[in-house]
Amino acid sequence: MPERPKEHKIGERARSAVTDVLANAGHAIDEVSKDYGDDLLVQTDHKGHMDASRLWVQVKGTEDVTRYSTSKKSPKDRFSLQVSFDTAIRWIRTIDLAIVVLWDVERKTGWYAVPRRQIDVWKGTMSGQKHVTLHFGKTLDTEPRPPKQGEFTSGAAARLAWESRFEHFHMLMLDARHIAEWQESKPSAMEGQENRKLALVMDEFLRLLELTDPEHPKPGEIMVRRETRERATALYKALIYGEPIDGAVVENPEDPADGLRLIAGKVILERLSAIDPDLAIPPLLFATATHALTLSLGLARYLDTESPRDVEEGTG
Repeated sequence: MPERPKEHKIGERARSAVTDVLANAGHAIDEVSKDYGDDLLVQTDHKGHMDASRLWVQVKGTEDVTRYSTSKKSPKDRFSLQVSFDTAIRWIRTIDLAIVVLWDVERKTGWYAVPRRQIDVWKGTMSGQKHVTLHFGKTLDTEPRPPKQGEFTSGAAARLAWESRFEHFHMLMLDARHIAEWQESKPSAMEGQENRKLALVMDEFLRLLELTDPEHPKPGEIMVRRETRERATALYKALIYGEPIDGAVVENPEDPADGLRLIAGKVILERLSAIDPDLAIPPLLFATATHALTLSLGLARYLDTESPRDVEEGTG
């Protein structure tokens, strides 16, 4: 009679458990039949609409996670796993976000790692190394403060879906910026069109964050939600009056435009925190979204006011 290796049983239990965690986060999961470094394809959705971005998950199952402990003396759950450098490159260079989950089938607990945040492809390529080490349950400088030291829960799965969306928009934004830079070198007939794609990307991104009106019919023309505008106005008044923002008094920048950008960035950060305080967003995407929201808020008319009282009266 054919035998079934114990490793296969452990692997199936681990994949099943990780699938349950992902399903509880609202994702659709397909098991990859031919495994070349990925066990699960995760299709995420936002409020019933499927995302263009996806997650790829590699699962490593074990009956005793302490076998992977970084330090036997450490009181915290910190683990490491060696993987081939070729497999790591595949995870890092995929457009979608790839994660690795180390799952203990006995403790029914797992931890996750994001390879592209830990591994330096250039360094590994130049050194000719054959294997690299992934760290789990340890807050690295490259990781965005994972709660409970990177434990893989439904909350973490939901957060990773958001980070996958962010990386997707980051890619779209870079492509749009590249096109804009290329078009800026063209004849004047192109003027007024060079940033159209970037505007469309930012329009969709701000709608995703629910900072703009999702029902506004004209693509690329951002209509800020009333709640967003009211919050930005309140923050702007606090800034120019020297009132505390988050318990601290923020100095009003000499350049009013810098003040507007500060407020727009604050509004975006508040929204991200409302979704999940531990969300990580690419810095350039955040800066570009801040600029787009600053322009769309319509607060530029405040720049012509002569005093805080003028601002208060102007906002009615």
